[in-house]
Amino acid sequence: MICRRVQAEVLDAAQVAVDTFRLRLRAPEVARAARPGQFVMLGPLEDGALDPFLPRPFSIHRANTDGDLEILYARVGRVTQDMTRLAPGRRLWLLGPQGRGFAAPGAGELWLAAGGLGVAPLVFLAEHEAPRRKVRLFYGVRSADRAVPLEWLRRSGVQIDLATDDGSAGARGTAAQLLEAAGPPPAGAALASCGPWKFLRAVHAIATRWNAPLELSLETRMACGMGACLGCAIRLAAGRRRVCLDGPVFDGREVFG
Repeated sequence: MICRRVQAEVLDAAQVAVDTFRLRLRAPEVARAARPGQFVMLGPLEDGALDPFLPRPFSIHRANTDGDLEILYARVGRVTQDMTRLAPGRRLWLLGPQGRGFAAPGAGELWLAAGGLGVAPLVFLAEHEAPRRKVRLFYGVRSADRAVPLEWLRRSGVQIDLATDDGSAGARGTAAQLLEAAGPPPAGAALASCGPWKFLRAVHAIATRWNAPLELSLETRMACGMGACLGCAIRLAAGRRRVCLDGPVFDGREVFG
């Protein structure tokens, strides 16, 4: 894993759904090295905003060879509230790309299951894999106004199945329920998922019944992001693991057995 600490330039920040925002940054060295499933640590602005003592981890939502990368985040506290007001041209420290990304094994279909903001790393994976295989994304949110617009991804050939808890758009229910109703997938298919823990457990149970390989991207609090502080260490079925260094992407069997 090769991490780069750079000053990233803010290109734009925009709200894309209720309490959900997209931050686009210019960071050529990081963007060109990034792989789906990896993350970056965002540090303080030059003027000291964004808490200089606690860098925050964010999944890479998109990255391109032009040198731009995007993160998708929810407004949940003071730091993310400050991030919504970042103006183009501002600079902040960025460390990355970090962690173990998706392997996306095989050449068969790739089915992705996203719960809420878990869609962030799966979009990067879908965009990366769509040119060479059929990709299907099962995306679940609480209500229609919380769904991130993904028409551009649909136009690239990715099939998107939407579920909402309240039935205000797509099917009523969760992305895990939508996934199960659509399956089993064709032989040779692989699965990947990101979302809340209960959601990941449900997806793992489905993949196990189908005997399909599954990768899970885990979300947890981090401090250093490089495996030194053990702040993100959690106990999985395979033993104690550091999410920042051993993950954040794990084989489903490592997580739940």
